[in-house]
Amino acid sequence: MARRKYTLTPSILRLFEAMDVKAWVFEGRVAHSGSDELRDEIGQNIELLRDKVGLRKTALFFGAVLLVAMDRGSFTHDDIKGLDDLGSGNANYLLERLEELNDD
Repeated sequence: MARRKYTLTPSILRLFEAMDVKAWVFEGRVAHSGSDELRDEIGQNIELLRDKVGLRKTALFFGAVLLVAMDRGSFTHDDIKGLDDLGSGNANYLLERLEELNDD
C-alpha cells in the first residue's frame, strides 16, 4: 500500500480562504489572486521567517501566509484548531518559536 503524502497545501488554501482570497493548486504549487499588497506582505514575512526561524520550502510559505492572515485579523489562535494535524502543528510550532525569539 502506498504511503499517503501529507502536505501543508490544504492548510495554505484554508488561510487564503479566511482572507477571502481566491487560491488554487497549479502544477503542484499554490497560486492566488491576491493584490500586490498581499504579495508584498507575504514576501516580507518570508524574509523574516527565513532569517529568524529558519523555515524552508512549503513551511516557509505557510508560515508567511499564516502571519499575514493573523495580522489582518482574518485568522486567530482559535482558528488554528480547524486546520488539519500537519497545519495546526506547524502553526503552533511557528507561533511558539516566534514568541521565544521575541522574549530573547
